[in-house]
Amino acid sequence: AYEIPKRDWSSDVCSSDLEIEVLRRQQAGGAPFLRTAKITATSTTATGARRAAEALHAAVSERVAGDATARLLGPVPAWIPRRAGRWREQVILRCVNPLPIVNSLNSRDVSIDLDQETLL
Repeated sequence: AYEIPKRDWSSDVCSSDLEIEVLRRQQAGGAPFLRTAKITATSTTATGARRAAEALHAAVSERVAGDATARLLGPVPAWIPRRAGRWREQVILRCVNPLPIVNSLNSRDVSIDLDQETLL
């Protein structure tokens, strides 16, 4: 009968593996080096949601101009594009401190998720 070999897997992770992971995250702008804000625009029509997301993208783009570390993606349709009768489009912002930027976005048709586990 086959037996699973007994092994202490914790000893396989060495400091160089951790250093490589930290370097990869830093180069990719991952946590903890950049924070992520998922900004979702909603509307009763798909076209309205796209236009709202494009306006959000333009507004955020102005605010992060000159920040070489900031990354702005989108607009893109939400993973579930229509929910509760409203169409959704998203803009993804990655930067060191997104709070001043997202706090300046005030609209009843905008929701913001900070440092969510997933973008789904």
